[in-house]
Amino acid sequence: MRSLLVGLPHFFAFSPIATRRKQRAGLEKVQFGAHISPMPQYVDDAFVVLVHVLLASGETLRETYVVGAGTREEAETRIGTLYPLEFNIKLFASHLSVTETKALNLTAGEFRLRP
Repeated sequence: MRSLLVGLPHFFAFSPIATRRKQRAGLEKVQFGAHISPMPQYVDDAFVVLVHVLLASGETLRETYVVGAGTREEAETRIGTLYPLEFNIKLFASHLSVTETKALNLTAGEFRLRP
């Protein structure tokens, strides 16, 4: 292949034909077959975590998260790490039903902000 490109201008070395020839030359090393990626493992337990952030002005900021976790403590810990230590926060976690959990398709440790 190199002998074909010797007399040609430089820009022909990067033509689609030359690129395909280079790719075909390396095909002997490639194993063919289906690449099957594992399906995500969805959790069976999820929690809604309500966060109250007490601001210096006395106001309370409220945020709600959905967390894929096995226990209430795991869910609260996962969301609690999102806030700096200097914030005064209170966390309240509530277990979701099986139907609600399946509908969310959460993976382990995944969390989403709920509108």
